[in-house]
Amino acid sequence: MGKGRREPPAAGAHDHRPRPAGPPGLLDAARLLSCADLEELLDTGLELALRITARGPLPSTPRRAFLYQLRPDDWLQLTQRLDLTDDDLSPYRLVPWHAELPIARAARENRVLVNVLDQTAVPYPGSLYATAPAQYWTQPLYLDGRCLGGVIYCLPLDASLGDEEQTLLTALAELFAERLQLLCSPEPRPDSATPTAATTGTDGPTGTDGGPTGTTAGTGPAGAGAPVRPAEGARPASGPDHDRAQDAERADPETDAGDGSPAPQHAERAVPPAGPHTMRRRGPLERFPTPLEQLIHTGQEQLRSNLDPMVDMALSNTGIGSFDWDFPSGRLIWDERLSRLHGIEPEEFDGRIETFFERVHPEDIQRVHDAVKESHRTGFYKCQYRVIMPDDTVRHVESESRVIFSPEGFPYGMVGIARDRTDEVRRAERNRRRQEFVMQVTGRFTAASSTAQIVSLMADTVMPTVSASKMAILLREPDQPPRLVGLRGFREEHATQLMAAVRRLHAVPGPIRRGRTLMLENREQFDALFDEEDLRPPADERAWLILPLSTADGLMGTCVLSFEEEQRFSAEDEAITTAVGGILAQSLARTRLFDERRSQLTELQQLMLPQRIPALPGLEVAVGYRPGSRGLMVGGDWYDALVMPDGTVSVIIGDVQGHNVKAAAVMGQLRTVMRVFAAEGDRLGALLARGNRALYQMDTDLFATCAIVEIDPKAGVVQMARAGHPYPLLVDSVGSVYEAEADGGMPLGCFPEDDYPVSDLPLPKGGTLLLFTDGLVENTGMEYGLAVEAITGTLSRWVQRNSPRHDGGQHGGRLPGGQRDLELLAEEIVSPPVDKPHLDDVAVLLVRRPG
Repeated sequence: MGKGRREPPAAGAHDHRPRPAGPPGLLDAARLLSCADLEELLDTGLELALRITARGPLPSTPRRAFLYQLRPDDWLQLTQRLDLTDDDLSPYRLVPWHAELPIARAARENRVLVNVLDQTAVPYPGSLYATAPAQYWTQPLYLDGRCLGGVIYCLPLDASLGDEEQTLLTALAELFAERLQLLCSPEPRPDSATPTAATTGTDGPTGTDGGPTGTTAGTGPAGAGAPVRPAEGARPASGPDHDRAQDAERADPETDAGDGSPAPQHAERAVPPAGPHTMRRRGPLERFPTPLEQLIHTGQEQLRSNLDPMVDMALSNTGIGSFDWDFPSGRLIWDERLSRLHGIEPEEFDGRIETFFERVHPEDIQRVHDAVKESHRTGFYKCQYRVIMPDDTVRHVESESRVIFSPEGFPYGMVGIARDRTDEVRRAERNRRRQEFVMQVTGRFTAASSTAQIVSLMADTVMPTVSASKMAILLREPDQPPRLVGLRGFREEHATQLMAAVRRLHAVPGPIRRGRTLMLENREQFDALFDEEDLRPPADERAWLILPLSTADGLMGTCVLSFEEEQRFSAEDEAITTAVGGILAQSLARTRLFDERRSQLTELQQLMLPQRIPALPGLEVAVGYRPGSRGLMVGGDWYDALVMPDGTVSVIIGDVQGHNVKAAAVMGQLRTVMRVFAAEGDRLGALLARGNRALYQMDTDLFATCAIVEIDPKAGVVQMARAGHPYPLLVDSVGSVYEAEADGGMPLGCFPEDDYPVSDLPLPKGGTLLLFTDGLVENTGMEYGLAVEAITGTLSRWVQRNSPRHDGGQHGGRLPGGQRDLELLAEEIVSPPVDKPHLDDVAVLLVRRPG
């Protein structure tokens, strides 16, 4: 194309192109600027409004719309309608400015009105409003603060009128007003004779629908400076008689120009003096060039000088740039806005398509090529791509265009528009990240089963996301001051100071009591809120987020996040922290109830276990128990120690299947019957057999594992019987550890007549026997063999640590520490590493033979 001009295709050459479906884009809205007359303008506006608000396919209901224009005498005149006849609209041809009809109210108040059928049928009877279910969008038309009139669209009852749709409809109205102003411009056509005083009537021209549209010279808006309203009780003239009278008053353009001489062939009747509301309809052939046509036929300099100022201002306000691309030559015409949108000064743009692609992000070039290729088939191009600016920043651009076809149907160019979508894309990305973060926090908090886990999750997920350096969570009971339940980063003395500040926030009316996040961006804001010297924070705290933890029952606590640097908190920060505060409050309310119930049940289970282990002659015994972190932290693990009448000692350890209240209850019953049977004289295998039958006969489907070890301290004889229980571990006086493998039977409760063999075990002097439940080596995050190796390592190190060579032989070659030393070992075994899970409950029983 270059610097030359390209002629548009012949009329009708584009009729075969596909018409776009779905919501209108930027270029669809620009179709309003090319409408040739009011009927096309109203029809196009209605089509776009229906597409904007449609929830699915366009409805098949009658297309109904009305255009009112404000006359110089301040009456609103119906100048164009779709679907209805003049007889249907007779009550609404002229509407006074002060009327209560929606069109008058919308124009008078400069605001949109939406009326549903049942709201309009009674106060506004007649045919203006459809009898079928519908809603009417009444939009005022303003241009540069001046009212041109208004438009009414009939929309389906289920039309979507959310914020986004209303914004698009308002933008549509601005373009509608631009084109309406051009179509009704008072300037004559180039081929029309200039009106003279002789051809200017004093009564004004007759309106389209028969009503008067002019005023006496000097009495209308131009002459008096204010609109002239009809006299009180006056009714605009209308009807056939009035129309014929008006026709009779019109001069015949073939015979009279006002002075008796023949008028020119193209002379037209003069209009009233121009005023702020003076407008004239153009006929269907009086078509002004649209901005897109100007782009086709002019270069960039011509565009700057010829583009209608009002249209140019409308495009500028919305950040829309225009372009024309000639396929054969590859030449581009960009307006100034589009040039700067791609990081090029208008005077530096060379018009090459290659220059455009040099600005497009490399990852998006193929997408643009694919969209262009598809547009040759569909006639419509739409693509969103990234532009790399000279400073290496990235801008997101959305472009739409129509392909221009030759009369033979070959594409030879496209004309379109583009706008900057960077802010929208970034806003959408921020919203996406915020939603993902909130969903992540929700998922993790939902899985937490204790307050301690919630505190850890806050420290691991929320603190890094908001870049906080410290955190404190305080909860309160009804009618009680807040108490600290979680702390990260605060020193103990500062935590006490913090609790005093939070208690004050809970006690006085303010944002926290109202459920709003308190954002303190610097120490000055903190000092203004807490002026007491004893509440002054340490020097490394410079900003704070204080989140109220509120539930349906009211304020239950507070979460404080502290920052090492001053902050500039945004609305997005407030939205995220408010969401996190709500999730945190709900989770803490749930886990607090869970903690209370768990504490009660754990206390009940502890009551079922021996309150103390009796002294066993010639032996040292220590026990350890740890509830699991899964569920309610109750289970079926138990231990016991009995002294037989003959001086032998029996130690028992067992595990009832399950981790719930039922398992704990069965454990209590089984431990009791085993003690009774032992008191009756049953030993080892016989004791397990009776316990098996007792559990089998209980009203339960649970089974249990168990191991009984009987020790004769004087003779050093050790015997063991097992019912599906893990092998004990033996450690000698030099630290060698091995599993005490021995035959055993099925777990208790499986079969009523099982036998349980008895095996002999060695227990040399200085040796220690460890009996444990499976929670010590299962569900630990390690394989069973590796977990057993870890326990053997602990036992071996303990022996080495307490051997005579480590204390200089001051104990005469025997292991030091006695009972207390063994208790510390039991505590060490049941205490898991901080980074390892401990889902199951664990019981251990240690027996040492001094020597």
